[in-house]
This record gives sequence, C-alpha cells and structure tokens, in this order.
Amino acid sequence: MSSLAALATPSAERTLAGALREWLPRQRWFAGKARTVAEVAVHDVALLADPGTEVLMLVAEVSYTDGGAERYQVPLAVGPPQAERASVAAHLPEGPLVDALVVPAACRLLARRCTEERAEHTAGGHRLAGRPASGATPPPDAPMRAMDAEQSNSSVVLGDMVLKLFRKLEPGENPDVELTRALTAHRVGTVPVQHGALELDGGEPTTLAVLTALVPGAAQGWELATREVEDLADRGERGVPGLLDDAESLGEAVARTHAALADAFGRQAADAALLRRWADGMRDQAQRVLATARAHARDETASVAARMDELDAVFAGLAGITDAGPLIRVHGDLHLGQVLRSEDGRWLLLDFEGEPARPLAERRLPHSPLKDVAGMLRSFDYAAAQVRGDAVENWRATARRRFVAGYERVATPADLLPSDPGQARRLRDLLELDKAVYELGYELANRPDWVRVPVSGIVATLDRIARPAPGLHPGLAP
Repeated sequence: MSSLAALATPSAERTLAGALREWLPRQRWFAGKARTVAEVAVHDVALLADPGTEVLMLVAEVSYTDGGAERYQVPLAVGPPQAERASVAAHLPEGPLVDALVVPAACRLLARRCTEERAEHTAGGHRLAGRPASGATPPPDAPMRAMDAEQSNSSVVLGDMVLKLFRKLEPGENPDVELTRALTAHRVGTVPVQHGALELDGGEPTTLAVLTALVPGAAQGWELATREVEDLADRGERGVPGLLDDAESLGEAVARTHAALADAFGRQAADAALLRRWADGMRDQAQRVLATARAHARDETASVAARMDELDAVFAGLAGITDAGPLIRVHGDLHLGQVLRSEDGRWLLLDFEGEPARPLAERRLPHSPLKDVAGMLRSFDYAAAQVRGDAVENWRATARRRFVAGYERVATPADLLPSDPGQARRLRDLLELDKAVYELGYELANRPDWVRVPVSGIVATLDRIARPAPGLHPGLAP
C-alpha cells in the first residue's frame, strides 16, 4: 500500500488534520484568513487511483474561534522533490505531499473522472462520482497550465479543456455546474461546453469540480472595456474596435442565455409576498452597509448617508410593483469579467455561481432576469470609472444604451420582461441600486480606494428614479 493510500483511512485523519492546520491558511483560496482558526478536522477522504497516479480527495472542516465553521476541498498528490516549500502540506517517503492541481498527472486524473460515470466510496461511506455531460474526454497526454485569475476557486487548462475545482464547499449542486449543464444540453452557444463534473454524494450531492471547453484566443469583456476607455482618456478616441461596437450583441447573448434558462428550468410569477421580502432584504442590506460606512468613518459615503431615508423609501416601493415579469434561473453575478468574446465574435458567459457572499441555496433561487442586466450596467460604470473625461462618460452612456437595446431585442419576444415598460424600468433601477449598495459593502471591506464607484452609482440611480430624463424611452433604456 502506498503512503497516499494509507492516508485515505479513518485512522489517518488526525495526521492529516495536523498537517492541514498550518497549511490551509496559507492558500490564496482560503476564505478565512481574517478569522482565527480553532481546529481543523477531516470530514471525509477518498483515494482516486489510476496506474501510476494517485490523488487523495480530502474534505477538511475548519472551525473558528468565533463559532463558525467552513468546509474546504483539498485534493493532494505526491509532487516533485523541488516543490515550493510553501506548497508542501507534508512529507511522505515517495516525496512531498502538495496540492494536486500543481501536479499534471493528478489534474488529468481529476479531469477524466469528471467524464466517467464510475464511483468511488469514501472513508465516510459516501460516493465520489463523475457526471459526464458532452461525451468528450480529455486526452491522456493533455499539456497543463495554471490559470491565475481566480481567488476563491482553482482552475487549470488541460489541452483544450478547463478543469475548475471548487474550494469552499456547500451542500447542493453548484449553480455554475447545474446551469452550464442545462445550457450545454440546449446548445444555446453562449457558454463554453460542459464536458462533465465530479460530485460527492452524501445524501445531498456537493459539487467538487467541473470540466469545460477552453475558448482559445478569447478576450475578456473587462479587458476590452478598460483598454477602450484608456484609449479614450489618452487620445480622445478609441483605437481598434472593442467592446462598444459589440455591446448590442452582448445584450443579445445575455437575453438568449436567459431564454434558454427559462426553457430549461421554467418560469415563476413574483407574488406580492416575494416582492415584500425582496424590499425588506434590500433595506436591511442598505442599513448594514451604511452602518459599516459609519464605523469606518468614510467621508466618501456621506452623500449616501444623507439620502438614507430616500433609499429606504425607494426600496420599500418595490412592494408596489404589480408586474415584475417572470422569475427564472439567472447568472446572479454578471459583469464584464464574466464574459468572453471569442475570435469569431461570439459572446460567452462564464462562472454561473452567483454572488459568492450569498448562501448557495439563495443563489439557486429564481430571480428577475433584470438582475443580470443591472449587474452588467454596473460593470460598465466600473470600467468607465478607471479614468475621467467627457469622452469616457459618453462611452459609458453609449455602452449602457446599446447593451440594453440588444437585450430588449431578444428578451421582449421571449417574454422575459414585465409587460409594462414603466414597471420594467422601475424594477431594473431598483435592482441596479441594490447591486450598487452590495458593491459598497464589498469595497468597504476589501478595496476602500474603490468606494467612490458604488457611491456614485447609488447617487446617480437615486437621481434617475427621482427625476427621469424628459423624453426617455419608456422601456429599459438607461
């Protein structure tokens, strides 16, 4: 029996927990860095093995001194002798025990298991099973390279596929896997094809990993937008055609995605009780965020604090909307960093996990598709906030208008919007305002230098609600 196989037993749990106690908090995807760890325990463990390759699949439970607890997925493998010291969790006779995602053979094994229906039993009596989706499998010699963009999860490229590992675990199917599986089956063409996923089934399945198609040569929406506004600031004109010329097609792609999600998961009506809950949740969030702003003594938030009563009243008015349109499954955290433009000009949406600060059960609930529209409009504002000037402000307004025009062109005949254009606009404004408040809370906690961006969005949206521009199109036009 190999040393790694010996660790996949209940008797080795104390040894594993001791090794992880110091190693886990050093990982960039560990979300509890600001908290004090009280204890690390092994929740479950299993061994995946193919000839010449083994991966120890481990779920660690981290308890904190404040009483909270979280679970993390930690796949481990024997790494090369020259592995970086910080990446080594323990030493085995065969070599250093490291994160499996830095070992190419281990990554290929995990990717293959996503596309195979075979199941392994864990030490805790659960099942670790693959869920193939497209019928494709990764080639056995696929070259590997890491992707550096993510913080909360981990991804690697294997040939023409991307393996994404979910680090912080919650019971239930991850919406990123659930929605892209359905969209792949519908052949909507606005998401990278899903090839399969890996789940831990302990009554309620928990998603561990997903394997999707790589989009070679694609440009990220955020990079396109920020490069374009920087050109405007530097030269007063745009360089090569970028996001602005494709903003309408981006809106169309988002609407086609929503239509496919409505077909796959159905539509619900928003009753008065739900709208009241939404309104209460928005008001509660605003109060929490403003309390945080006061605690931080941030002068930039004074303009929002001065209008707290108005903010409260505007959110309370959500309960008065009589036509909210259909509720469907949505992306939940849509912004320019979550879209790619392929080399052939197609827009693709990524990362359907929803807002990471919200519980998984909440992220899986149907919502208004205008939630995603509002998120993208806020992202245009963020891109334009990188630099200042009349040309950039015109870019922002034009991008917003074109995106909405493209969205409406597809969403209206697909019956995705409230039938009353005035109520559609009102709901969109409220959702955009709520998103800006959420952003303010995030920036206060993580990027104080960016606080001015959501503050500006909150003030501008309140002004727009209070004083609509004369002659404005009665639909969703910003």
